[in-house]
Amino acid sequence: RIFADAILKDGKPLASIKRVSRMDSHVEAEFQSETPIVKATLLFTRDAGPWTDRRWESRDASLDAPSNRATAELPQGTTTYYLNLEDASANIVSTEHATID
Repeated sequence: RIFADAILKDGKPLASIKRVSRMDSHVEAEFQSETPIVKATLLFTRDAGPWTDRRWESRDASLDAPSNRATAELPQGTTTYYLNLEDASANIVSTEHATID
C-alpha cells in the first residue's frame, strides 16, 4: 500500500537503491530516501539449491545515513546475499539478490 500511496496519493516514495557494488567480501549500497533510513541488514545464505530449501541468516550492516550508504562484510562461504534498508516509518526496501560464483 505504501508504494501505491506514493504514486497515487502523492505520498512519500520508498527509498530507492542507486548502486550496489562488491569488492571481494565488502558490499556497499548507495541509496536515496526522503524518509530517514534507520537500519541496514545483510541477509545471506551459504547454501545452494532451491531457494525454499536454503537457510538464510541475517546480520546488522553498517549504516552511514549522512552519505546514503550501507556496507557489510560477507561471511565466508556466502553464496547469495542482499541488503535490506529500513526507514523511520518501518518500510523496508531490498537490493536485488546477488549470487557469488
